Amino acid sequence: MQWHALVGSRDPLSMADSVWRGSHPEQGNLAPDVLVALCEVLAGHSATAEDCYFCLWDGYGWIAGSSTLLHSSTVGAAGDREEAPAPAFSAEELSHPRVELPHRSYLLLAGALAAAAQIIWPPFRQSPNLFWPADRAWCTASELDFDSTLVGGTTQLIDTILDARALDAWRVEADDSLAANADRINERASQTTGNRRGSRGPRRQGPCALDTLADDPVRSRVLAAHMLS
Repeated sequence: MQWHALVGSRDPLSMADSVWRGSHPEQGNLAPDVLVALCEVLAGHSATAEDCYFCLWDGYGWIAGSSTLLHSSTVGAAGDREEAPAPAFSAEELSHPRVELPHRSYLLLAGALAAAAQIIWPPFRQSPNLFWPADRAWCTASELDFDSTLVGGTTQLIDTILDARALDAWRVEADDSLAANADRINERASQTTGNRRGSRGPRRQGPCALDTLADDPVRSRVLAAHMLS
């Protein structure tokens, strides 16, 4: 089930023709309150919640210092001045080995699980793209191009996530695809809703469709899967 198909958009990257009037999930970034709620659940399913690892994609401009200039002014000064924002990490930190995955390179950070919600470099706030505890009891992934966060873990953990009222979660299997053309539940907008702008949302097409597409904005989705042994 893909979000753009669920809300009637033909383009997975642009929601311009969406029939959903609320906000849309951000790609590759879990909303702070949802991330905190997820971490509270995850903490109860690892013996090493104080010893975790976090992967942060090294392509974010603010990590090494963006080329964008900040404009600032001081009362009484002759005029505005421009300054380049400082990088979030030092040159020494950026020189450390990366975690390399296909088409992705990540900085590797370590700390307590609570640190997952503390990757902040104003005005940027980014959830880890990958994180897991030292005992490898579970693993969480927010892929850059996906609007959903994946969690792999035990059956008990997955059931707890699905029951958590603060999380918008669905169960997925190991062979389920998050590709833009993989939705087999929701039909195209022209077939499902006729692109009626006045609609309160797409019609429910199956047991995995959202139940609450009405007034509240949807910011983040969590997809839960069993950990493969």
